[in-house]
Parts: sequence; C-alpha cells; structure tokens
Amino acid sequence: MQLSKQGPEELAEFASKLGVKVLIPHHMDFSKTKEVYVPLVERMKKRFEELTPGGVGVNPEHGVWMEF
Repeated sequence: MQLSKQGPEELAEFASKLGVKVLIPHHMDFSKTKEVYVPLVERMKKRFEELTPGGVGVNPEHGVWMEF
C-alpha cells in the first residue's frame, strides 16, 4: 500500500476489508523523509494487525532487501 491522500489507519482498514494477509508499504521514501514515514507506517501496521486476525504488517528498512 502507498500512503497518499488516505491516512495510515484508513489504508489499514481498506487492506483488511480486502482480505489482505500481509501488508507491505512501498514508495514511502520517495516523497517523505524517514522521520516522517516510519511513524506513519508503524501506525498503519499496528491498525492492520488489530483488524486482521493472523495478518502481518511489514515496516521495511530503507535500503535493505527483503525475501519471502
């Protein structure tokens, strides 16, 4: 999910309603500084995990590759 006009809680609710099980934010560092986007992603992750039993929110570290 990409934070845009919606806030982190709204995006978490949208993803949960869609049936998403793993929420991975992207393109956060293109328009926001780390100090701004990391807390937003944490809010989105927390809300998503509250709403989605067994759901996992990911807060990727900038510049670190992830494998699944």
